[in-house]
Amino acid sequence: MPWLMPDKLPDFRLKIERPAWDALSVTGLESRVRGIEFQLPIPGFWIGYELPQADEEPRATFSIQRGF
Repeated sequence: MPWLMPDKLPDFRLKIERPAWDALSVTGLESRVRGIEFQLPIPGFWIGYELPQADEEPRATFSIQRGF
């Protein structure tokens, strides 16, 4: 069960929400974190969490990425 005690911290990725191009201004370049995902010890599999937006509920995510 090596996945219980990994040798290093897992890779992670952030989902960033940027303002629309038409709403960009010098004072409004703020981005916000929309979610975060962590890579499982199985290559290509990610689990995460997305923050709620407006009337949405928070949700868990599961992604499979096999190359680019």
